[in-house]
Formats: sequence, structure tokens, C-alpha cells
Amino acid sequence: MKKRRIIHVDMDAFFASVEELDNPSLKGKPVIVGGHQTKRGVVSSANYLARSYGVKAAMPLWQAKQLCPQAVFLPVRMHRYAEISRRFLEIFFDYTPLVEPMGFDEAYLDVTGSEHLFGPALEISKEIQRRVKEEIGLSCSVGISYNKFLAKIASGWKKPGGLFQILEEDALDFLEGLPLEELPGVGYATKERLERMGLRKAGELRQVPLEVLEAEFGKMALELLAYAQGIDDRPVIPVSERKSIGEECTFAQDISDPERLLMILLEMTDRLARYLRQEGFRAQRVTVKVRFPNFKTITRSDTLSQPTDVNDEIYQAAKRLFLKSLPGRVRLLGLSLSGLVKVEELLLFPEDKKVKDESLVKALDKIQEKYGEGAIERALRLRGKRKG
Repeated sequence: MKKRRIIHVDMDAFFASVEELDNPSLKGKPVIVGGHQTKRGVVSSANYLARSYGVKAAMPLWQAKQLCPQAVFLPVRMHRYAEISRRFLEIFFDYTPLVEPMGFDEAYLDVTGSEHLFGPALEISKEIQRRVKEEIGLSCSVGISYNKFLAKIASGWKKPGGLFQILEEDALDFLEGLPLEELPGVGYATKERLERMGLRKAGELRQVPLEVLEAEFGKMALELLAYAQGIDDRPVIPVSERKSIGEECTFAQDISDPERLLMILLEMTDRLARYLRQEGFRAQRVTVKVRFPNFKTITRSDTLSQPTDVNDEIYQAAKRLFLKSLPGRVRLLGLSLSGLVKVEELLLFPEDKKVKDESLVKALDKIQEKYGEGAIERALRLRGKRKG
């Protein structure tokens, strides 16, 4: 059986790069996307110059201002990022129907069956990078391997604008010296626990008996060991077969402020709800994932009475689930929407209120598309502004 050929494409500092594309005068300046530094809120994206000052995604805007006072702070323009995202996805689909978007700025491509048409995966990757640069004007980093995990690792290896391939025969040697925090699911707390066991590299983890790891990490042990061995059987799931969408964020430092966590959850909701509307989906199941510093993970789900793409309906369900978790310090926060159905597949007419809610959301989308994300603000953000 032929080994899969997986490509992972990751747009470099995507939101900030789009802002520089639309306003060339920003080039050479630190750019932070997420709003104005005097408002409550978090960093959505920062260009590499801003990152050199220590600015990171999900960092409070006031903290980013302290680290990089000379930065240009810009509001999120999700409609514009979605427009660009659709353009580079069209390029990907020219090479394979097996494209799995991961948010607005990255995607997996399975080109196993495409190499006889377009050449080796490496050549396809070079062509994708060239076209994204020439046709859109943005830089992307590309990783190639025989599974999703290694392809994603490869895409981050030589950022920005990098191209890196991990062949199967080289995988174990490559993983030998890979820091354990590069493995999926290994955050600061898990890294500390592994270090207490004397483990810092994937090659060292491979030498530990499974039963020893299970005593420390339970069910997660098998997953950790598989990644350390370069094993990942997850398929690339194309858009047409997608059953769920979601995003999660592992924080550089644990967050204990519930209001800040709810703000991050709100911003995740807004991005995912907008994606649903753009792709013609509605979701019926909302899932919130919370991971604590001791790596205990709570996942709570709620099934809505009917599928929706309305921000507030999704956020209220997510908020209830989050508050049920009674979090203290949080290492990771995630939100996913499942039970996706195409709008045209819904046979029953929605209730009057539902129609009004959806009409309102569409009207807000149009206003934001015309005047920018800052044209309308949620009351939650305005309350935070008054406090600041």
C-alpha cells in the first residue's frame, strides 16, 4: 500500500500579513491584530516583528502594548481574512479534492493520488507557495510528510516562508532530538511532568515502557508514544465530508481570569459562526474543552434544539458549558461545533425568532464587511472598555 503524501500549508502571520498586504505602509512596523490596546480583548495575530518583542496570540492587548508600545494595533477584519482564505483554498483544490481547512490560515492536503498528475509532493508544494505569493501576495510555510502530525511539524520548521519535508526513512532520526513540547497535546504542565521523569526529547520518550507512561498519563500515554514514534493515522477530511469545525488555544502561561477566558471563547465563537455562514452550514452541537495545568481535561457538550449559525446562540451554550467546568487556572481552551448540516438540507421552516436572529446576523456581517470589525462591538467588550 502506497504511503500517504500529506502537505500542511500554514499562512505566515496571516491576519497581520493581510493587513500589510492591504496597507503597504505597515511593512517594517510591528503589527498587532485584535483591536485597540486600551480595550479589553486579546491578540488575534501579530507579525514577526511584533513577536520579536514577546507578543503572542491570546495575550491581553494591554500586555502586548507594554511589550511593544510602538506597535500598530488594528481591529480584526474577519470578512477580509475569510475572503483571502477562500482564494488560497481554491489554489489547493487545483491539486487535490482532499483539502481539510483548519481555521482561516492553514489546511492539510492529501496529494497521494495527485502525484501522477502534478509530480512529487515536493514539487506540488513549491508550486503552491509560488502561486500563493504571485496570485495573492502572501507568504506561506509548507510541510510535507506521510502523516498529518509530521507534516504540521515540518511546516513550522523553517518559518516564515519555509518548505520542509520529513520522509518516512528519516522520521525516527528527525524525532530523536525533537523537544517534547512539539508533540500535539504537550503543554507547559505536561512538559514539566515529562521532565520530572527525565524526558526532554521524543527519542527518549520512545524508550519508556508503555505501562510506565500509562501510570503517569493514563489514556494519553498511548497517543504520546505513537507521536514519538512518528505514527498518526488520522485521515485528511475534505470540506464536503466535514462533520465538525473548531479551534483551540494552548496558552503560553496559565490563565485564571474567567472574564478573559470568556472573551477568548467569545472570539472563537465569532470566528466559527462566521465560518458556518460562509460555508452554508449550521451546527447543532456545541463542545467546550478545558485543560488544566495538571493536564486534567474536561470536555462538555450540549445539543441545541435546532441547528444554528447565530453567534449568540452558540456563545450562550458555550458559556454555560464553560462555567460548568468551574475552571481555576486554565492551560488550554477549545471550542468545536458539530452536527453540521447544509442549510439547503434543512426541511423545516425555522421559527419567526430564528429568522429574525439570522437576518440580524447577516445584516451585522454586511456592516462589518463594509466598515470593518470595529464598526460594531459586543456589549461585553464595551463593558470591558469602560473598566479600562
